[in-house]
Amino acid sequence: MEQPPVTPRSALHTRPKSQGCFLVGKSLKPVVAPIYKKNGIFYAEIFLNWSHIVGERYSRLCRPVRITGDKPNATLYVGASRAVAAEMFYSVPTLLERIHHYFGFQILESMRFVNDFSSPHMASTFSPKKEEAAPQNSEEADASWKGDDITYPPLREALMRFQSYMRKIK
Repeated sequence: MEQPPVTPRSALHTRPKSQGCFLVGKSLKPVVAPIYKKNGIFYAEIFLNWSHIVGERYSRLCRPVRITGDKPNATLYVGASRAVAAEMFYSVPTLLERIHHYFGFQILESMRFVNDFSSPHMASTFSPKKEEAAPQNSEEADASWKGDDITYPPLREALMRFQSYMRKIK
C-alpha cells in the first residue's frame, strides 16, 4: 500500500499570491444589495448629490441625515441648527419639489429637521474660542482695565467711578 506524497508543512500554510488590487464594488455588493432591493439607488443619490439637488444656498445651510420609510411615503431628516430649521420650515415644499423634480417622480412624502451641529454652516460658528487667562489677583484685574475700550463717554465715566469705589471697599 502506497502512501500519498508528503507535502512540506510550509506549503500547507501559504496564502495564494495576491492578484493585485481588487474592486471595492465587488466586496460591497453583498452589503449594499439588500438596501438597493428595498429602496433602490435613489436614497444614496440624495446624500451624494445633495448640493446639486437642492442648490448651493440650501446645501450650505443644511444636510441630509437619514431617510426612514419606503418610497413614496419616506421621510427625509435634515440636519440644521434650530435657527436655520425655523427659517427653512417654510422652504420644505420647495425642497421636496426640487428632490422630486431631480428624480422625476415622488420619492419622499415629508421632511423633518433635526438639531445637527455638524452641518456645514455650523463649522465656523461653533469653533471653541480660546479664553484669556484670568488675572491672578485683584490688583492685576484693576490694572488691566483702563476703560479705553468703552466708546460711550457717560458709560465709561460711570464704570470708572464704580471701579474706584470697588478699590476703596477692598
